[in-house]
Amino acid sequence: MLLRLNKFHIIQCDGVNYFRVEDNSYLAPVTNISMAAVFEIGKLIRGAGYQHGMLHY
Repeated sequence: MLLRLNKFHIIQCDGVNYFRVEDNSYLAPVTNISMAAVFEIGKLIRGAGYQHGMLHY
């Protein structure tokens, strides 16, 4: 399953499965724990305002 970067805000991962945020519905199982970790870390970075090589405060 390919997750697009602009979909961070609608998908969450608990380390076992991916879920849709709005209704907590099941999307897919995590098949690669490293990619799940990178996905969640990316959400944290994006939420901190890091975009295009700059931090926005």
